[in-house]
Amino acid sequence: MDTPASRTVGTGTMVPAKMIAVVRAATAAEGRTIVHGLIRAGVPAVELTMTVPDAVAIIGEFAGLAGGSALRSGTALGAGTVLDPRDCAACADAGATFIVSPVTDLDVLEEAHRRGVAYIGGALTPTEVLASMRAGSDAVKIFPVGAVGGPGYLRALREPLPALRAVVSGGIAAAQAGAYREAGAYAVCLGGALIDREAAGRGDVEAVAAGARRVMDEMLSEALLLFPNELEWLVSARMPAQTTIARPGPNSAERIPAVAAKSWVAALCVP
Repeated sequence: MDTPASRTVGTGTMVPAKMIAVVRAATAAEGRTIVHGLIRAGVPAVELTMTVPDAVAIIGEFAGLAGGSALRSGTALGAGTVLDPRDCAACADAGATFIVSPVTDLDVLEEAHRRGVAYIGGALTPTEVLASMRAGSDAVKIFPVGAVGGPGYLRALREPLPALRAVVSGGIAAAQAGAYREAGAYAVCLGGALIDREAAGRGDVEAVAAGARRVMDEMLSEALLLFPNELEWLVSARMPAQTTIARPGPNSAERIPAVAAKSWVAALCVP
């Protein structure tokens, strides 16, 4: 299983790994608040879908091309639900570092690679997945994975296709992230599970950031007890240095720094 926060692929582009926050919003203002909050929270990658009004402009604001903060924070910012090569070009020009489609569109794939950005094409069945891989997708978005068996489906899919770099998406709860990674997911997409919609609706960036940090905190605590092998990718998810997690154990109120969590896992795993 890959361990870096992102991986360079054959085209020289980067595919975000570990966790990708998927942003959908009814208004540009709400979308802008969510993206800003997720960046403040230290989420490793954000996918802003083209269904959000003014999505291209928002990408430009936060990708560093318009004085934004995504690149400086270390958050990879990409575009999702891209179904047209012209939209792909506009997103790349605005600063998107990866492009995601719910299906594998060969014209969009070609345009993404022409612009030097990663392309994550959508697929679901084994036939579609193999076709996407052969077409040159840098990773394959398995969507909607939650509706067809979740981690078990991914595990079965990867048995005949071990080279599959799977980005799973659709109906995934935060508590399931570790199970998907154990099943072989290269990255896990989280949408509503990571976003405080009420805070976003009132334009509260700090509350959105706090909510996202809280979810990542809970995921990390869960990993300590259930998925110790997956702790490294959660710790490396660019959480702020001050992030703390609950120390494992029944009714424990003690909290420890997230960066120290690997030591606790090592201690827990000693026979």
